[in-house]
Amino acid sequence: MPHLRKREGSPLSTTDEERTQLLAEKFFPQAPTAVIASDTQPNRILTIPPQVTAEEVQGVINGLPKGKTPGPNGIPNEVLRAINQEISQPMAAAISRAFAYGALPVSYKESITLALRKGGKKDYSLPSSYRPIALENTLAKVVEKVLANRIAIAAEEHGLLPWNQMGARKDRSTLSAISLLTTCVESAWKAHPGCVVSMLSLDIAGAFDNVPHAKLLWILEKKGFPTWLVNTIASFLHERRTRIAYAGYESDWIHTNTGIPQGSPLSPILFLIYISGLLEKLQTPDNDTLGFGFVDDTNIIAWGVSAEDNCRRLNAAHSQCEDWAEEHGAKFAPDKYQLIHFTRGRKQATEAQASSIRFGDYIIQPESTAIRVLGVWLDPKLTWKEYIA
Repeated sequence: MPHLRKREGSPLSTTDEERTQLLAEKFFPQAPTAVIASDTQPNRILTIPPQVTAEEVQGVINGLPKGKTPGPNGIPNEVLRAINQEISQPMAAAISRAFAYGALPVSYKESITLALRKGGKKDYSLPSSYRPIALENTLAKVVEKVLANRIAIAAEEHGLLPWNQMGARKDRSTLSAISLLTTCVESAWKAHPGCVVSMLSLDIAGAFDNVPHAKLLWILEKKGFPTWLVNTIASFLHERRTRIAYAGYESDWIHTNTGIPQGSPLSPILFLIYISGLLEKLQTPDNDTLGFGFVDDTNIIAWGVSAEDNCRRLNAAHSQCEDWAEEHGAKFAPDKYQLIHFTRGRKQATEAQASSIRFGDYIIQPESTAIRVLGVWLDPKLTWKEYIA
């Protein structure tokens, strides 16, 4: 890893300790402020028992991936798989007790955070060019997966997540999200020849790293999750500590008091719960606009006779997103937004390229050749030529 600096123009770090401090400030920012309403009474309390069966534990252990680097306890997944039959019953009893008390062992909240390079960055002396990946205690990941499964099943059975929220959900894959987008575009073109469909891709700054714990727990309570489960999630989030590691170096313990740890089986479903209110604002096609999300990627589409009209609709929908962000302690990053206008008419395509959106000091210009959505390249005419290339 090269020497790091806080921002462009700042002096470079000279020691591993200084590098660690810069990475820690980026990976584990100060907890954002969120609005916590006084009313936490849910319409119903979901029936989710804390008791765990040996069969549940066996299923989770059998599903552990091979070849993964273990966390601080050093136990590889292959070892747990090899002794699955012997440990599943006592583990089920221990997990049941932990859930009933709403508390997880301290060692289960320890991790090693790898600082991995993001691809395609111009300056690797900036901490923003690295992403944190947590290597957790292997036994902790079993416990967290058991809990994540219960939350996910309850969320689907009781309709706790909006239909337009994709990713980390059964039958809502990347393909589902791309299919929804292309179907909307092609349906609009078919219904209204000459129609222009515009899409604004948003970016939530440090999405997982900035989730306020108090707000997430409030949402869980409001959605009706039982007390034992909310307390267990609170224990999972609080008093965590980690060591930042990169080639040839591992730091002392660093306490982390905000965000959801990336690398935990619990993180994806907890983030879906946290962001569900944003997608609920965008799930009804009011004023010819609609939104859909894939974990922390959120996209808004609008359709009409011109790209200029669509931009006005997208701006209005974005105002709703900003209202959600202010209430939930989130922050959008307009400098990373992307805009594209889908149209097959030559005249409309030429006019569309002049239609941009302004958010404060940022002007989002439309992409003329292609836009990358969930790893898929989409061109304005949906010919797929850019993706094939």
